[in-house]
Amino acid sequence: MVTAPDVEVIHLQMKGSQLDKKDFFGKSDPYLDFTVVHRTEVIKNTLNPTWAPFRATARALCNGDYDRSILVKCWDWNSNGNPELIGEFSTNLRELTRGPGPTNAYEVSLLTCRVEQEYSFLDYIQSGDKLFPALGFGARFPDMSVQHEFALNFTPQNPYCNGIQGVLGAYNNAIKSVQLYGPTNFAPCINHVAKFAATKRDGSCYFVLLIITDGVISDMPQTMQAIVNSYDIQFVPFREFSQRYGNSSVAVAQAALAREVLAEIPEQVTSYMKMNGFLPRQPSSHAPSAPPPVR
Repeated sequence: MVTAPDVEVIHLQMKGSQLDKKDFFGKSDPYLDFTVVHRTEVIKNTLNPTWAPFRATARALCNGDYDRSILVKCWDWNSNGNPELIGEFSTNLRELTRGPGPTNAYEVSLLTCRVEQEYSFLDYIQSGDKLFPALGFGARFPDMSVQHEFALNFTPQNPYCNGIQGVLGAYNNAIKSVQLYGPTNFAPCINHVAKFAATKRDGSCYFVLLIITDGVISDMPQTMQAIVNSYDIQFVPFREFSQRYGNSSVAVAQAALAREVLAEIPEQVTSYMKMNGFLPRQPSSHAPSAPPPVR
């Protein structure tokens, strides 16, 4: 038995030829039902349908077993909710991957079958080195200067912190060295991260900007322009969650906000990597270099 990896995805397209006529005043309204796995769209009033391509994981299609029988039924759709069976056939993934030909020709025949590896969010992040560049903003330094974009570990040439504990350690150290100070300007940090990300388009890095603040935005026009210029950064206003949860505690709304924001990241990362043809890399022992601060 040959078993397909979990990340193997099968892309299929089927067509029908001279199917049985089931409708008294028309032809048929056929659709395919890959038992348990997938149901195609209904194509109205035809005996020669071509269904849209679809995708399914090898695990879902046949439990990853290339030789396991796959039952496909062709139905005629009826508005009363009682479809009529036009026909059925059995095949397996091994036959399908051989592509169009006599072994994949029935009254319903194969147009395309393509197998590709599809990597998960974990495949990409586990090859990373767990280093996070961390920036501070809105702080007055001992020399009385106010900065709105500085390395939280005070090392602009290497602003990376080792894991979340490293970020927390850098913050705890910084808070003892600087004074929290207004105004609250977001644009410098956004511009810095956008420039940072623009230098890393080879798939070796993926940047998610998280801004933690309890203050208002003092440079709103500049912040809006920075977001437009970067075009990849998304803001999720906390007030939407506080309104949604009404009398619930702030902690409940904060948890809901965190879930929604974090839930978007895996799909964004994998979509970006797939769109650009980037594969997961081996772990690196060296942190990416940082661009010069944006002024």
